Amino acid sequence: MTKVWGNHTIKAGVYFNYQGENDYDQINSGLGGNQNGSFVFTDNRNGLGGTTGVGIANLALGLADRYTEIGPRSYTSWTGQMYEEFVQDSWKMTPRLHLDFGIRITTLTPYKPAWANAAYFDLGSYVASQAPQVNPTTGNVILGTGNAYNGVVIPGFSSFPGSAAAHGVVGSEPNSTACAGGPCTGLFAPHLPNGYVKITNTVQPRLGIAYQVDPKTVFRAGAGEFATHMGLLDNIFPGGNPPFQPIVTVAAVPSNFNSMVDNPGLALNPSVASPLTILTLNQQLKAPTRWNWNLTVQRILPLQSTLSIAYVGARGLNNWRVFDINQPVVGALQANPGKNVNYLRPYRGFAAMQQEQSNGSAKYDALQLAWNRRFTNGFMFGVSYTWAKSMDNSSNYPNIMPDTYDTSNLWAPSEYDARHAVVINYVYALPFLQNRSTLTSKLIGGWRLSGSAQFQTGQPCGVGTNNDFAGVGEFGSFGCGSQGQFWVKNGTPRILKNFAGATSTTQYFATTNLDGSPIFTPPSAGTFNLQRGVRNSIYGPGFQNWNISLHKNFPINERAGFEFSTDAYNFINHPNWAQIGQTGGLDLNPTSGTFGRITQKSATNPRQLQVALRFYFYSRTLEPRTCHSLLRSSPIFAREPSIRPRLIDIVASE
Repeated sequence: MTKVWGNHTIKAGVYFNYQGENDYDQINSGLGGNQNGSFVFTDNRNGLGGTTGVGIANLALGLADRYTEIGPRSYTSWTGQMYEEFVQDSWKMTPRLHLDFGIRITTLTPYKPAWANAAYFDLGSYVASQAPQVNPTTGNVILGTGNAYNGVVIPGFSSFPGSAAAHGVVGSEPNSTACAGGPCTGLFAPHLPNGYVKITNTVQPRLGIAYQVDPKTVFRAGAGEFATHMGLLDNIFPGGNPPFQPIVTVAAVPSNFNSMVDNPGLALNPSVASPLTILTLNQQLKAPTRWNWNLTVQRILPLQSTLSIAYVGARGLNNWRVFDINQPVVGALQANPGKNVNYLRPYRGFAAMQQEQSNGSAKYDALQLAWNRRFTNGFMFGVSYTWAKSMDNSSNYPNIMPDTYDTSNLWAPSEYDARHAVVINYVYALPFLQNRSTLTSKLIGGWRLSGSAQFQTGQPCGVGTNNDFAGVGEFGSFGCGSQGQFWVKNGTPRILKNFAGATSTTQYFATTNLDGSPIFTPPSAGTFNLQRGVRNSIYGPGFQNWNISLHKNFPINERAGFEFSTDAYNFINHPNWAQIGQTGGLDLNPTSGTFGRITQKSATNPRQLQVALRFYFYSRTLEPRTCHSLLRSSPIFAREPSIRPRLIDIVASE
């Protein structure tokens, strides 16, 4: 709805979004198995007796520690809603001062399962006295000694709906034994909201100012808050949690050396079960929000060009990241030799419990320069430069924090932080045979050359390995490199920017100090490296890209014709070094023989050529009477009386 009231243009409206998904996407990969089954072989086979001392040799003899297999994926139907209301005012206070301000309110509901086949871990429903007994050596749950589903809830339902059994929901069948050998009725929690997460409301103010300093200079400023609708996640799957994801784990029988590989069923024991692995959401999960602000000065320069100088800033709040809320205390395995990690966890009966939380933050600051020449005399040109810095304590919502209880060392450059970027673009109408009155000029003239070039510095990552130095039975997971648990940094690595290739040993960055001592060393056993500055401490190589296009129109008449185009991507075939995470890219694994080296060039940006011929046509032009009617209904027609005659004259002349 739009209302023009004097110098004000007021707009208001509502927006409703209804989303759904029904598929077999919900699978709990954290259960440690797959649908084909998997064996685990360790060196020591703690508590099982009989070992060669080498896991690969145990594999050859068939001496497995355990066998795990998960059943069919859970078929889940989800629906969620978003409601938004907004109102804004565009106020032309004076001929030189313009003010825009408004507010938007976003209401997000959690995604809800149609057939009650989604389970969550609820801290308020966990009762410590009902925790089952756990074998200290194997970590398996001893069935019948407590509630194996202690704290697991199906929120918002008092029973399975009638349609659940028809869709094959595990546990909804009559006389079900899906929950530790019994029915799942104890999991229903009608007092909790369906979808588990509480409904959130986010109020987002916005403000914009434009002031004309003089006929050639304009100052602009703006600020506003913006909320993100995350949707269904691809790392947290409540529909894949037990009991909806069937799983069978067979642990080896102590002192029984018969091959589990040949006969895993030999060790089936109905009195024990593996601890449950849970993927869940925090009930107080909030929508990620971001405050954006900018200050910009624009100035008209000679050569029909404009220069823009801007400061752009942002502050991200409520960013999502993952914590294992069932992580043992640091050094638990070292302090309890021979004990299984699942025996040492705070919530007995469970393995890892990955919970999505909204306590991350981010910050962005940038200087942006842009010079643009508008298309005049057959030529347009633009160049922009950005000097930026992006910081956060988690760059991606699937990131799993290494230390659940201390994240103070994670504030660092974002994984996508690129400090410098230059972009050049141009369009050039080739000057020959521009007069299209002759057949020759129509066939040969009228070509347009356009292109762009991009130059950007590299993005950072950290140094670490997927080893459990801290003795908590697991390690974190970030979006780049192998920095599960960070190594200690004993100096500042020098960036040498050398390319090793397949045979050279030259380093992209130095891995030793000038005295020969290693810059990176593993943390002491039983500790996390909480040293600041270790996350995303190494910047990888930059890249450049060159694209060019050649276009020409072959008109048939005023309303139709053909357009021929040929496009060349990376037309100079410039090779970029492989980026972090790509094959042969910068190796950040300190145990690797190529640590600190780049051994290959990127294969993601080869030179590509494409040729196209497109037919175009335009529909019938509007009659002047129709144009007059559209103009009179336009807000600008009512707000700017001085330009009415000019607009009418333009339409009439057409």
